[in-house]
Amino acid sequence: MAEKELTIFLILVNVVLLIFVGGILAFIVLYRQRKIQYIRETQLLQQLHQQELIETQLAIQQQTMRDIGREIHDDVGQKLTLASIYTQGLLHSKTIKSDVFFSQISEIAKLIDTSLQDLRQLSKSLVQPELTHTSLEDLLRQEVVQFNQLGSCHVHLSLPSAPLLLDTSIKNNIFRTSQEFMQNSLKHAFCQNIWISIYIKPNRLDFVFKDDGKGFEIDMQSTGIGLSNVKRRLSELTAFDESFVSILGSGTTLQFSIPFLNIPDETHSSNCG
Repeated sequence: MAEKELTIFLILVNVVLLIFVGGILAFIVLYRQRKIQYIRETQLLQQLHQQELIETQLAIQQQTMRDIGREIHDDVGQKLTLASIYTQGLLHSKTIKSDVFFSQISEIAKLIDTSLQDLRQLSKSLVQPELTHTSLEDLLRQEVVQFNQLGSCHVHLSLPSAPLLLDTSIKNNIFRTSQEFMQNSLKHAFCQNIWISIYIKPNRLDFVFKDDGKGFEIDMQSTGIGLSNVKRRLSELTAFDESFVSILGSGTTLQFSIPFLNIPDETHSSNCG
């Protein structure tokens, strides 16, 4: 009887040992499978991360190239366009006096020199330092003075008496929009006058750009980079109450408003130009 009990005991011990060893082997196999799966998932995540980094870098590069292109078009392109218009005016003028001739040649040289300086600046920064440190009012005044020196079209600038404290990005978009409008009015509309007006209203700024040029049919107008840039800038400004009207023979008017918090009621405007 004792031998039978000993045999049963040994069998049970062996079964327990087999179960124990089997459990250990199963644990090892499962552990290795989990480890291999973890390594694969880690490698996959690394690959996805690398792919996302590459895609992000490409997106940044593309956006940077677009920004450079826009800045070159909006800043350097505008100045070179003015220089081109100056030159064409001189070529087609038959009654120009010598002192006026040399004066306009001097202005062309200044515009080209400024454009070259801006190109050098763009290699260091996409936004000119002047746009950061100079108020919108002063930027517009400087642009109007330079524009009016052409003599072929006169810009009338009306600004609020209260200072406009604006972020650099907002100031940049408004300034570039005004440049675009003036250039298009002079180059395509052959206008005699351009009016740029800014009004302070409760919680908003109203802008009115107007010329007395030949106008055009908006539906037939080609969507060039200039018009696209204006639309993009208005979108970035979160502009509202937008109105772009052009009537053949009666000129073109662009109106829009932007949010502007914590400001007083409208103050009287001071005219410039």
